[in-house]
Amino acid sequence: LLVIVVAGLGVVAVFGASVSDFTVNLPEYEERATNETRDILLRIEQWGFQVPGDEVLEWLDPDLAVRNLGGMLTGMGSTFGSAFLVGFMVLFMMLEAANFPNKFKRFVGNDTAAVEGLYKAVAEIRHYMAIKTVLSFLTASLVALMLKVIGVSYPLLWGVLAFLFEFVPSIGSFIAAAPAV
Repeated sequence: LLVIVVAGLGVVAVFGASVSDFTVNLPEYEERATNETRDILLRIEQWGFQVPGDEVLEWLDPDLAVRNLGGMLTGMGSTFGSAFLVGFMVLFMMLEAANFPNKFKRFVGNDTAAVEGLYKAVAEIRHYMAIKTVLSFLTASLVALMLKVIGVSYPLLWGVLAFLFEFVPSIGSFIAAAPAV
């Protein structure tokens, strides 16, 4: 229990420090995004396509995108803190779960089918969550490692976000990949 709490606090501290540092460096990222967009527009024009550069920059507005990303990360930091508290409460609920079978048996009486059904459902949910957690951790580790290798800033931040978003059904992986790209 203590190890889980310390690990959770460590992740929250790293996440908070990364978000804070990212927010401080926002002007640099805004300028970099604008310059990258201009470079792309110049390459497109070199290929012979006519692109109204100022209109495209106004339409895409890289500065606004970076500011919105900073605001999203700040909001996610707050959400992450709340999620940690919820996780802490869930941990205590799980500790109480040891007494739940006895309470359930008293509630349903001698209905063994209901008790067996409950045990089967709990076992399947546990199995799913274990697999999901391991795969999410592997994905997040791979994301953080690859981002570190290619030189993206805050690879640990993006790895933590990838881990968390892996739990969002269907679109979580795409949402996790978008900010780092």
